[in-house]
Amino acid sequence: MSPRICTFVGLLLLIPYCQAKSPEQQSDVKSSMFFTPNEQKQLNAARKYVKFSYDDSFATLGKLKLNAIFYLDRQHWAIWLNGRRISHDEKIPSITVHKVHQNQVHCTWQYRGQTYDVNLKPGQIFYAEATN
Repeated sequence: MSPRICTFVGLLLLIPYCQAKSPEQQSDVKSSMFFTPNEQKQLNAARKYVKFSYDDSFATLGKLKLNAIFYLDRQHWAIWLNGRRISHDEKIPSITVHKVHQNQVHCTWQYRGQTYDVNLKPGQIFYAEATN
């Protein structure tokens, strides 16, 4: 087979996958490289029943360390404080995240009856006892 024929046959095989789907065929599940649409639906359904509980170890440590920032935009981010992942839609009892930038986090931390206004960059540590 010549390269032109192979290319033409390949394109014909792709046409059914490239055509626009009707609203009935469209799914609210985004495409994934790892999971089929059915597996994604099952995972999303299972997430409703999983509740993560934090024992608020931030209060027992007396320090906040910003391990990492994963930032896409103002509404889509995740940070790791004291080794724990916190995303934009999670609530931690003693931490209120106000703003997340690509290289800095601004939050309020309630520790032992005091409220601290904290700005951290990745790798920085805030010690509550050092500010008293």
